Amino acid sequence: MVLTGALEGILFTWLVYYAETIYATATANTLLSVSLLAYIPARLGYTAAVDRIPYLALLLAVLLPAAPALAVAFSGVTGPVLFAAVFVAGAAISSSFPTLSAYAVEAAPEYSGPLNVVTNGSTYLGLAGAPARRRRPRGRLRDQTRVTVDRRPGGGFRSRRRRAVVVDRDGGRAAI
Repeated sequence: MVLTGALEGILFTWLVYYAETIYATATANTLLSVSLLAYIPARLGYTAAVDRIPYLALLLAVLLPAAPALAVAFSGVTGPVLFAAVFVAGAAISSSFPTLSAYAVEAAPEYSGPLNVVTNGSTYLGLAGAPARRRRPRGRLRDQTRVTVDRRPGGGFRSRRRRAVVVDRDGGRAAI
């Protein structure tokens, strides 16, 4: 349950921040909206399927497309494919918590109260703790040329060009 909350928390918290390193800000913000909009049909479909399919099989079927969808979403694709990938990932991740919670309660219905406390508490622990633990994402790599001026032993100066790969952070301000 902690991992479920962690996955949901990291996606919700960092989706826009990561997407801004690849796409425009408006596109990154829209991606978060698409991810959250996926919750509605996913939870509706989950409600219809939960009585017909065993919990763990449903969980596997729901989470199976999440990894490829996230890989496609952050591969640099654009257009409808990007939005479809984020929608699929959001839908997959949104159904994991209710499935695991229902599985726990059905496994021990006489302890449904304490199980709800444990499942909700551990999910919120992952939801709140994982994004903070993840810290700040790495910046983009880019090439930059640096000109250095060296003093010659006999007098005078010589300039050299060095190429360096630097990490672009904080709006493009990075030291070489």
